[in-house]
Amino acid sequence: MDTPSPLLWTLLVEAGALMMLIYVPTRIYLSFTEVIRQRSKKRQVLKDIRQLKRELQDPFNPASLAKVD
Repeated sequence: MDTPSPLLWTLLVEAGALMMLIYVPTRIYLSFTEVIRQRSKKRQVLKDIRQLKRELQDPFNPASLAKVD
């Protein structure tokens, strides 16, 4: 049985390590940015809900009537 050369194993290990050095930090970064994006969306939605509640509590507010026009 012919065994692969040590050089081939070394190249495979180095290629795998290099891929992990690039892939893992990239995935971490993308996950982090997605979490930040979702939080900012959630924050904006909550802000919009609070604004709508304020406008509904004071229906004769001139600012809310101006937005309707």
